[in-house]
Amino acid sequence: MEKREIDEKIVISLQALMNNIKLYDKGHPAIQKSLSELLGLIKPKLEEDGELTITLRSWYLYINGMRIKIKTTNFLQLKNFMELLSEKDIGGIVINQNVKDEEVLFFLELLTKEDLH
Repeated sequence: MEKREIDEKIVISLQALMNNIKLYDKGHPAIQKSLSELLGLIKPKLEEDGELTITLRSWYLYINGMRIKIKTTNFLQLKNFMELLSEKDIGGIVINQNVKDEEVLFFLELLTKEDLH
């Protein structure tokens, strides 16, 4: 799989995990499965690049400086993720290689809270 495809899958996995966080309790198998899939995508990137940077600029989404192409197959997930970042006034997210799995989950739980702005 090439880098662009992996980057696209990272955003789709992030959005899927956040959707599951809204629907289920923390220990639910759907959340654990989504988290595992996301970590499986980001861990190699963290090992290779040292960090994962997700940036929103002018309604374009970038991962480690590479723009994510919007396609019909990913439009809804990218749109929802970009809208969430925009609503929360978040221009970027940096995940470093020392991040713990539970920290990723905790951050996404906070990000999905309605009253967080």
